[in-house]
Amino acid sequence: DPPWDLGVPQTINAFKVLVTDTLCAALLGSHGSVKDQIQQETGTKLVFSNRGDYFPQTSYRVLGVYADDETSILAAFDHIMRRIVELGEEERKAPPLAGPELLGKEYGEYVFRFCVTRKMCTQIIGTAGSVIKKIRQDTGAKVFIENDTFCGHRSARVIGGSDNILNALCQINELVQRECEDPDFVPFAGVVNFGDKDEQHLDELFADPGGPPAGKGGKDAGK
Repeated sequence: DPPWDLGVPQTINAFKVLVTDTLCAALLGSHGSVKDQIQQETGTKLVFSNRGDYFPQTSYRVLGVYADDETSILAAFDHIMRRIVELGEEERKAPPLAGPELLGKEYGEYVFRFCVTRKMCTQIIGTAGSVIKKIRQDTGAKVFIENDTFCGHRSARVIGGSDNILNALCQINELVQRECEDPDFVPFAGVVNFGDKDEQHLDELFADPGGPPAGKGGKDAGK
């Protein structure tokens, strides 16, 4: 059996966003109405991980964004970002007991989370961190990739104002989609639910022959 989810759209491009339960609910809407609207307006297909299925060691569900055009994925980011801002402002008014999930440290900063394979991490970080530094310098957003790898994936965060985040995601998305012709891209796009997967199998599948570089920023960096 293939090590990915059945029924996932077979598209040229894909990106995996990590969303809180509240963000997931906002993006779905009543009876999926918001999801349907986003799909219609952007030309994407949105696939959420099952209820209660989270990216390993987190409380974030996976949202797969699928399209045959990179710009469609960017359009979906715009919709997701708008909901992050709305929910972030709600967190600011009524701070959660465990602390905010969608707000950065500084006023006006928000947090957009995603996950990528180790090979994609190598592209995003670049030699001696050259690419990730350039993204930060070009966009003014903070970009952090976690050091820990689960099922061949690492989680990451972009922190900043809404426009800063979207500009950084434009560059990050371009780097992710460069891998779309790689054989590993099909299983990357296909794994939305992590809870029922063989972790060792996926670790081996997504092994980066070049060796993954150290992540930039630890667990709590930038929060």
